[in-house]
Amino acid sequence: MRSILYFLFILFLEITCGVILAFLYWLLSSLLFDENGFGRSRINEVIYYMVILLPPFIYCWMEHSRFKREGLKNNSAIYLSAGIAYLVGSLVFMLIWTDFYLLGN
Repeated sequence: MRSILYFLFILFLEITCGVILAFLYWLLSSLLFDENGFGRSRINEVIYYMVILLPPFIYCWMEHSRFKREGLKNNSAIYLSAGIAYLVGSLVFMLIWTDFYLLGN
């Protein structure tokens, strides 16, 4: 039970970080560029996805590696599974939210 709560807490922190990064990216692009940000282009979508998806996943991967080196297999698996769950779940959510624009819709 404790491992599940720890997993959910890490996932909550990742989602919070992703939402904050999405807001900062939107704010920066709306202040520096036109009213639609960079405009609707595939390269903009790729940058948007990378800014939101990669930093929390990289953090989880680094913690996974650190715990693996220290020999704490349980914490290592929790961080790895939380990182993968965030990456896959957020990618699916973002594809649905942007109407699959990145995939050529």
